[in-house]
Amino acid sequence: NGGHKQWLDRVQAIRLDRLTPNRVNDWKVHELKAASKSPLQLKRTSVTVNGVLRGGKALFTPDIRKHLTLRLPSPLPFEGVTLPEVGRSRYKSEIEPALLLTAAKRELAEGIQGENQPANPRPELFKIILLALGAGLRRDEIDKLQWNQIQWHRNTIRVETTEHGGTKSAESEADIDVDPGLLEILKSYMPKPGNGSPFVIESPVEPRPQAARYHHYRCNRQFKELVKWLRGKGIKSRNALHALRKEFGSQICAQAGIFAASVALRHSSINLTREYYIDKKQPAVFQVSKLLEAPEAVSESKQPAVAAKA
Repeated sequence: NGGHKQWLDRVQAIRLDRLTPNRVNDWKVHELKAASKSPLQLKRTSVTVNGVLRGGKALFTPDIRKHLTLRLPSPLPFEGVTLPEVGRSRYKSEIEPALLLTAAKRELAEGIQGENQPANPRPELFKIILLALGAGLRRDEIDKLQWNQIQWHRNTIRVETTEHGGTKSAESEADIDVDPGLLEILKSYMPKPGNGSPFVIESPVEPRPQAARYHHYRCNRQFKELVKWLRGKGIKSRNALHALRKEFGSQICAQAGIFAASVALRHSSINLTREYYIDKKQPAVFQVSKLLEAPEAVSESKQPAVAAKA
Protein backbone atom coordinates (compact mmCIF):
# COMPACT_ATOMS: atom_id res chain seq x y z
CA ASN A 1 0.00 0.00 0.00
CA GLY A 2 2.82 2.38 -0.79
CA GLY A 3 4.70 1.81 2.47
CA HIS A 4 7.76 0.39 0.75
CA LYS A 5 8.09 3.42 -1.52
CA GLN A 6 7.73 5.78 1.46
CA TRP A 7 10.53 3.92 3.25
CA LEU A 8 12.76 4.09 0.16
CA ASP A 9 12.09 7.80 -0.22
CA ARG A 10 13.16 8.41 3.40
CA VAL A 11 16.37 6.44 2.84
CA GLN A 12 17.18 8.12 -0.47
CA ALA A 13 16.69 11.56 1.06
CA ILE A 14 19.80 11.10 3.25
CA ARG A 15 23.10 12.03 1.67
CA LEU A 16 25.98 9.63 2.21
CA ASP A 17 28.25 12.42 3.42
CA ARG A 18 25.91 12.83 6.43
CA LEU A 19 26.58 9.23 7.40
CA THR A 20 29.99 9.82 8.97
CA PRO A 21 31.99 7.33 11.07
CA ASN A 22 31.46 9.56 14.12
CA ARG A 23 27.69 9.43 13.73
CA VAL A 24 27.75 5.69 13.19
CA ASN A 25 29.89 5.25 16.29
CA ASP A 26 27.57 7.51 18.31
CA TRP A 27 24.65 5.31 17.27
CA LYS A 28 26.53 2.19 18.32
CA VAL A 29 27.39 3.64 21.74
CA HIS A 30 23.81 4.86 22.26
CA GLU A 31 22.31 1.42 21.49
CA LEU A 32 24.72 -0.44 23.74
CA LYS A 33 24.37 2.05 26.60
CA ALA A 34 20.58 1.85 26.46
CA ALA A 35 20.77 -1.93 26.87
CA SER A 36 23.53 -1.99 29.50
CA LYS A 37 21.21 -2.34 32.52
CA SER A 38 20.46 -5.95 31.65
CA PRO A 39 23.28 -8.41 30.76
CA LEU A 40 20.90 -10.48 28.63
CA GLN A 41 19.54 -7.44 26.77
CA LEU A 42 23.10 -6.16 26.26
CA LYS A 43 24.09 -9.48 24.70
CA ARG A 44 21.10 -9.40 22.34
CA THR A 45 21.68 -5.76 21.40
CA SER A 46 25.37 -6.44 20.79
CA VAL A 47 24.43 -9.18 18.32
CA THR A 48 22.01 -6.84 16.52
CA VAL A 49 24.45 -3.93 16.38
CA ASN A 50 27.24 -6.25 15.22
CA GLY A 51 25.04 -7.52 12.38
CA VAL A 52 24.00 -4.03 11.28
CA LEU A 53 27.59 -2.78 11.23
CA ARG A 54 28.91 -5.82 9.37
CA GLY A 55 26.15 -5.39 6.80
CA GLY A 56 26.95 -1.70 6.46
CA LYS A 57 30.69 -2.29 6.10
CA ALA A 58 30.00 -4.92 3.43
CA LEU A 59 28.35 -2.27 1.22
CA PHE A 60 31.65 -0.41 0.91
CA THR A 61 34.11 -3.21 0.16
CA PRO A 62 36.48 -2.68 -2.81
CA ASP A 63 34.63 -5.32 -4.86
CA ILE A 64 31.42 -3.29 -4.63
CA ARG A 65 32.96 0.19 -4.85
CA LYS A 66 34.56 -0.57 -8.22
CA HIS A 67 31.08 -0.90 -9.75
CA LEU A 68 29.75 2.39 -8.38
CA THR A 69 29.57 5.59 -10.39
CA LEU A 70 28.54 7.93 -7.58
CA ARG A 71 31.10 9.96 -5.66
CA LEU A 72 31.71 8.47 -2.22
CA PRO A 73 32.56 10.57 0.83
CA SER A 74 35.93 10.38 2.54
CA PRO A 75 36.21 8.85 5.05
CA LEU A 76 33.73 6.14 4.18
CA PRO A 77 30.70 5.89 6.51
CA PHE A 78 31.88 2.84 8.48
CA GLU A 79 35.61 3.45 8.28
CA GLY A 80 37.32 2.78 11.62
CA VAL A 81 34.09 1.78 13.39
CA THR A 82 34.77 -1.29 15.54
CA LEU A 83 32.32 -4.11 16.05
CA PRO A 84 31.04 -4.97 19.53
CA GLU A 85 32.11 -8.38 20.77
CA VAL A 86 29.28 -10.89 20.77
CA GLY A 87 30.94 -14.17 21.66
CA ARG A 88 29.80 -17.47 20.26
CA SER A 89 26.17 -18.31 19.62
CA ARG A 90 26.58 -22.06 19.86
CA TYR A 91 23.46 -24.13 19.36
CA LYS A 92 21.78 -25.33 22.56
CA SER A 93 19.44 -28.22 21.92
CA GLU A 94 15.81 -27.98 23.02
CA ILE A 95 14.77 -31.05 21.06
CA GLU A 96 14.19 -34.67 21.97
CA PRO A 97 13.99 -36.12 18.44
CA ALA A 98 12.10 -39.28 19.42
CA LEU A 99 9.42 -37.36 21.33
CA LEU A 100 9.11 -34.69 18.63
CA LEU A 101 8.78 -37.20 15.79
CA THR A 102 6.25 -39.28 17.72
CA ALA A 103 4.13 -36.18 18.36
CA ALA A 104 4.49 -35.08 14.72
CA LYS A 105 3.36 -38.48 13.43
CA ARG A 106 0.34 -38.51 15.73
CA GLU A 107 -0.76 -34.87 15.46
CA LEU A 108 0.39 -33.87 11.97
CA ALA A 109 0.53 -37.06 9.89
CA GLU A 110 -2.49 -38.75 11.48
CA GLY A 111 -4.24 -35.58 12.65
CA ILE A 112 -5.07 -36.91 16.13
CA GLN A 113 -5.43 -33.94 18.49
CA GLY A 114 -7.36 -35.53 21.35
CA GLU A 115 -10.20 -37.80 22.28
CA ASN A 116 -13.58 -37.27 20.64
CA GLN A 117 -12.09 -34.81 18.13
CA PRO A 118 -12.22 -35.29 14.35
CA ALA A 119 -8.89 -36.10 12.73
CA ASN A 120 -7.22 -33.18 10.97
CA PRO A 121 -4.09 -34.45 9.18
CA ARG A 122 -1.53 -31.90 8.02
CA PRO A 123 0.88 -34.08 6.03
CA GLU A 124 2.79 -31.18 4.49
CA LEU A 125 3.93 -30.06 7.95
CA PHE A 126 4.98 -33.61 8.77
CA LYS A 127 7.02 -33.83 5.55
CA ILE A 128 8.75 -30.53 6.36
CA ILE A 129 9.82 -31.93 9.74
CA LEU A 130 11.18 -35.08 8.10
CA LEU A 131 13.24 -33.07 5.62
CA ALA A 132 14.57 -30.56 8.17
CA LEU A 133 15.27 -32.95 11.05
CA GLY A 134 16.02 -36.08 9.04
CA ALA A 135 18.02 -34.58 6.17
CA GLY A 136 19.13 -31.17 7.46
CA LEU A 137 17.58 -29.25 4.56
CA ARG A 138 17.28 -25.47 4.74
CA ARG A 139 13.92 -23.73 4.42
CA ASP A 140 14.48 -22.70 0.79
CA GLU A 141 15.71 -26.19 -0.11
CA ILE A 142 12.57 -27.74 1.38
CA ASP A 143 10.40 -25.18 -0.40
CA LYS A 144 11.84 -25.97 -3.85
CA LEU A 145 12.55 -29.71 -3.44
CA GLN A 146 11.06 -31.84 -6.21
CA TRP A 147 10.34 -35.56 -6.21
CA ASN A 148 12.87 -36.17 -8.99
CA GLN A 149 15.65 -34.92 -6.69
CA ILE A 150 15.19 -37.95 -4.42
CA GLN A 151 17.48 -40.81 -5.46
CA TRP A 152 15.45 -43.72 -4.12
CA HIS A 153 17.91 -46.45 -5.14
CA ARG A 154 20.82 -44.64 -3.47
CA ASN A 155 18.97 -43.38 -0.37
CA THR A 156 20.03 -39.80 -1.06
CA ILE A 157 18.44 -36.42 -1.66
CA ARG A 158 20.12 -34.29 -4.30
CA VAL A 159 20.28 -30.58 -3.52
CA GLU A 160 21.00 -28.71 -6.73
CA THR A 161 20.17 -25.63 -8.75
CA THR A 162 16.94 -26.03 -10.70
CA GLU A 163 14.74 -23.87 -12.90
CA HIS A 164 12.94 -22.79 -9.73
CA GLY A 165 15.94 -21.53 -7.78
CA GLY A 166 19.58 -21.85 -6.86
CA THR A 167 21.41 -23.02 -3.77
CA LYS A 168 22.87 -20.95 -0.95
CA SER A 169 26.47 -21.56 -2.07
CA ALA A 170 28.53 -23.84 -4.27
CA GLU A 171 29.13 -26.14 -1.29
CA SER A 172 25.37 -26.49 -0.80
CA GLU A 173 25.01 -28.53 -3.99
CA ALA A 174 25.47 -32.13 -2.87
CA ASP A 175 23.87 -35.51 -2.37
CA ILE A 176 22.68 -36.03 1.21
CA ASP A 177 22.61 -39.52 2.71
CA VAL A 178 19.18 -40.18 4.19
CA ASP A 179 17.69 -42.93 6.35
CA PRO A 180 15.98 -45.45 4.00
CA GLY A 181 13.05 -45.60 6.42
CA LEU A 182 12.53 -41.86 6.09
CA LEU A 183 12.41 -42.18 2.31
CA GLU A 184 9.84 -44.95 2.61
CA ILE A 185 7.62 -42.57 4.58
CA LEU A 186 8.06 -39.86 1.94
CA LYS A 187 7.33 -42.33 -0.85
CA SER A 188 3.94 -43.04 0.70
CA TYR A 189 3.02 -39.39 -0.02
CA MET A 190 4.35 -39.42 -3.58
CA PRO A 191 1.62 -38.83 -6.19
CA LYS A 192 1.16 -41.20 -9.09
CA PRO A 193 3.01 -40.28 -12.30
CA GLY A 194 1.22 -37.50 -14.11
CA ASN A 195 -0.83 -36.50 -11.08
CA GLY A 196 -0.19 -33.98 -8.35
CA SER A 197 2.59 -31.49 -7.83
CA PRO A 198 6.23 -32.07 -8.84
CA PHE A 199 7.20 -30.58 -5.46
CA VAL A 200 7.54 -32.71 -2.35
CA ILE A 201 5.71 -30.08 -0.28
CA GLU A 202 2.42 -29.21 -1.94
CA SER A 203 1.25 -25.60 -2.06
CA PRO A 204 -1.20 -23.64 -4.20
CA VAL A 205 1.43 -20.88 -4.53
CA GLU A 206 3.59 -21.00 -7.63
CA PRO A 207 7.39 -20.57 -7.38
CA ARG A 208 8.87 -17.22 -8.32
CA PRO A 209 12.44 -17.83 -9.50
CA GLN A 210 12.60 -14.22 -10.71
CA ALA A 211 12.23 -12.95 -7.12
CA ALA A 212 15.95 -12.25 -6.75
CA ARG A 213 15.60 -9.32 -4.33
CA TYR A 214 13.88 -11.26 -1.57
CA HIS A 215 13.19 -14.80 -0.43
CA HIS A 216 9.92 -16.02 -1.85
CA TYR A 217 8.54 -19.22 -0.37
CA ARG A 218 5.82 -21.29 -2.00
CA CYS A 219 5.16 -22.87 1.39
CA ASN A 220 5.29 -19.76 3.56
CA ARG A 221 1.88 -20.54 5.10
CA GLN A 222 2.94 -24.09 5.95
CA PHE A 223 6.22 -22.85 7.46
CA LYS A 224 4.34 -20.43 9.71
CA GLU A 225 1.92 -23.15 10.81
CA LEU A 226 4.80 -25.49 11.62
CA VAL A 227 6.72 -22.86 13.59
CA LYS A 228 3.61 -22.29 15.69
CA TRP A 229 3.34 -26.04 16.29
CA LEU A 230 7.04 -26.27 17.21
CA ARG A 231 6.66 -23.40 19.67
CA GLY A 232 3.89 -25.41 21.33
CA LYS A 233 6.36 -28.27 21.74
CA GLY A 234 8.81 -26.10 23.67
CA ILE A 235 11.19 -25.00 20.92
CA LYS A 236 11.89 -21.35 21.74
CA SER A 237 14.73 -20.67 19.27
CA ARG A 238 14.30 -17.50 17.23
CA ASN A 239 14.23 -19.66 14.11
CA ALA A 240 12.44 -22.78 15.29
CA LEU A 241 12.50 -24.46 11.88
CA HIS A 242 16.25 -23.92 11.47
CA ALA A 243 16.73 -25.49 14.92
CA LEU A 244 15.68 -28.80 13.34
CA ARG A 245 18.59 -28.54 10.89
CA LYS A 246 20.98 -27.82 13.76
CA GLU A 247 19.64 -30.81 15.68
CA PHE A 248 20.28 -32.93 12.59
CA GLY A 249 23.91 -31.76 12.61
CA SER A 250 24.27 -32.48 16.33
CA GLN A 251 22.94 -36.00 15.91
CA ILE A 252 25.31 -36.74 13.01
CA CYS A 253 28.20 -35.34 15.06
CA ALA A 254 27.34 -37.62 17.99
CA GLN A 255 27.24 -40.64 15.68
CA ALA A 256 30.14 -40.00 13.30
CA GLY A 257 32.08 -36.92 14.44
CA ILE A 258 32.18 -33.25 13.56
CA PHE A 259 33.74 -33.72 10.12
CA ALA A 260 30.84 -35.96 9.05
CA ALA A 261 28.40 -33.39 10.47
CA SER A 262 30.04 -30.58 8.52
CA VAL A 263 29.82 -32.61 5.30
CA ALA A 264 26.18 -33.53 5.96
CA LEU A 265 25.30 -29.88 6.64
CA ARG A 266 27.24 -28.87 3.49
CA HIS A 267 29.22 -26.15 5.24
CA SER A 268 32.16 -24.41 3.60
CA SER A 269 34.09 -24.47 6.90
CA ILE A 270 34.22 -26.90 9.78
CA ASN A 271 34.58 -23.88 12.09
CA LEU A 272 31.06 -22.79 11.15
CA THR A 273 29.77 -26.22 12.12
CA ARG A 274 31.62 -26.23 15.43
CA GLU A 275 30.72 -22.71 16.56
CA TYR A 276 27.06 -22.44 15.56
CA TYR A 277 25.52 -25.79 14.70
CA ILE A 278 26.64 -28.46 17.14
CA ASP A 279 25.37 -29.22 20.62
CA LYS A 280 27.38 -31.74 22.59
CA LYS A 281 25.29 -34.89 22.95
CA GLN A 282 27.76 -37.08 24.83
CA PRO A 283 29.25 -35.84 28.12
CA ALA A 284 33.02 -35.80 28.47
CA VAL A 285 33.94 -35.84 32.17
CA PHE A 286 36.90 -36.83 34.31
CA GLN A 287 35.42 -39.48 36.59
CA VAL A 288 37.06 -38.53 39.87
CA SER A 289 34.50 -40.48 41.91
CA LYS A 290 35.50 -43.72 40.18
CA LEU A 291 39.12 -43.14 41.19
CA LEU A 292 38.10 -42.60 44.81
CA GLU A 293 36.13 -45.84 44.76
CA ALA A 294 39.06 -47.89 43.35
CA PRO A 295 39.87 -50.68 45.81
CA GLU A 296 43.55 -50.73 44.93
CA ALA A 297 44.18 -47.03 45.44
CA VAL A 298 47.80 -46.27 46.18
CA SER A 299 48.32 -45.07 49.75
CA GLU A 300 49.76 -41.64 50.42
CA SER A 301 52.74 -43.17 52.21
CA LYS A 302 53.85 -45.05 49.08
CA GLN A 303 53.05 -42.46 46.42
CA PRO A 304 53.25 -38.66 46.74
CA ALA A 305 49.98 -36.86 45.91
CA VAL A 306 51.75 -34.34 43.66
CA ALA A 307 54.81 -35.11 41.59
CA ALA A 308 57.78 -32.99 42.51
CA LYS A 309 58.89 -30.46 39.93
CA ALA A 310 62.28 -30.97 38.36
